[in-house]
Amino acid sequence: MTKYLFIFLCALVIVFSCRKHDINNDNTATLTFSTDSIAFDTVFSRFDTNHAPLSTTKILKIFNPYSSALYTDIRLMGGSTSLYRLNIDGIPTDKVTHYKIAPKDSIYLFVQVTPRITSIGNPLFVEDSILFTTNGNEQKIHLVAWGQDAHYLMDSVMDYDAVWSDKTKPYVIWNSILIASGKKLTIEKGVKVCSHVGSRIYVQGTLEMNGTLLEPVVLQGDRLEHNLDDVPSQWWGVRFLPGSKNNIINHSIIKNGVVGVEIDSMSVNSSPNLSMGSSVIRTMSSSCISAYSARANFVNCAFFDAGQLCVFAQFGGDYSFNYCTLANPHCINFQSNYQSFYLGNSDYEITDAAGNVIQTIPSFLKYSLINTIIYGQSTNDEEFAIYDGGRPANVTQQIIDHCLLRTQITSLNVNGNIINEEPKFKNMCAYNYQLDSLSPLVNKGLPFTGVIDVDILGKPRDNTPCIGAYERN
Repeated sequence: MTKYLFIFLCALVIVFSCRKHDINNDNTATLTFSTDSIAFDTVFSRFDTNHAPLSTTKILKIFNPYSSALYTDIRLMGGSTSLYRLNIDGIPTDKVTHYKIAPKDSIYLFVQVTPRITSIGNPLFVEDSILFTTNGNEQKIHLVAWGQDAHYLMDSVMDYDAVWSDKTKPYVIWNSILIASGKKLTIEKGVKVCSHVGSRIYVQGTLEMNGTLLEPVVLQGDRLEHNLDDVPSQWWGVRFLPGSKNNIINHSIIKNGVVGVEIDSMSVNSSPNLSMGSSVIRTMSSSCISAYSARANFVNCAFFDAGQLCVFAQFGGDYSFNYCTLANPHCINFQSNYQSFYLGNSDYEITDAAGNVIQTIPSFLKYSLINTIIYGQSTNDEEFAIYDGGRPANVTQQIIDHCLLRTQITSLNVNGNIINEEPKFKNMCAYNYQLDSLSPLVNKGLPFTGVIDVDILGKPRDNTPCIGAYERN
């Protein structure tokens, strides 16, 4: 019995050894692929050897459909001078030879592209291909991308007045910029500003963004792929530092960051730190607006899709919201228990290194909310909060008039306010905050005839306006 068992085990070893080394040499054998071409959205061109904007990484899966192993040669046709880069099953290279793919197995190939800088403003076409040679059979995967040249700013201190007006080449920021005290940056209509991850626009002087309805100014991250359009945290945001003054943002879109706009400290003159009109801030991992003891006016603005709050203000300040839409749908990026709107009036405490309070600065709060929507889908059924800091006398102005609020504060059901009703947006989860025909907000606003005659989209308002940034007529 032992003799026959030994013979049987030897036979098994021989069979499996033969299978292990069984190679497919059939001249008709070919590989199969997860796709026949790889396409990239617009990618910024290289601006120096140390900082090359990267595209997203595309993945190609390569299959051996046979019951025996295949050997293949893989080569990037453009070679080492190609604008594309390959990583073949973990190996960064532009070619491999006699690469074995086990029976019924697959390997992964990763592709990135970095276009070269050019003098062309409009996107340029960049192509190459990957050649697979298997038993003499050639197969190609086509690579297609569009490169975009840009104006690059890296660790820049703008100690001069500047105007950005080029609508063909975006302005790309790496590692933040600072607009110095007493200096002004003006961004004209149709300009796009793209910031790398972690980058901020710091404003110690003045920022003016002069978009129009048809040609808004756009601030966003530097990844332009369509599938990243609603992904937050791609850059940081705009921060107005203490001493910054006379800032204006009109017809602009700020998106895909951490905090859209931060406003730090009370204005140094009688004008607001920031006046914003007909603008959108969306898809922020923290907040759309954060403010600290600031003065700011918002008219015809839409703030939505924030990981925490659409508007967060602390240590008092002076704020007005007219015809604004604040909404956190919690159906796109986030689920949270945060309110959409919070104003706080806690005193500001200065502490020493040990955490001991050495000075307390009292805060004062003024606010006006008129024809504004504050709505969301937080699980605690509260989207609206104002904290007086324990000193109601320090809240010197309180106006909430003709607003829609999702709140448990039932005493706010006065002055034409609408409490806890569905606003009936057209499609909140698709960033469409225009009002449906059945919305309870249609023709329920307080008129500002001769002051605010159009909405965020330029539609005329009449004597019976809608509540929110979007007029329905």
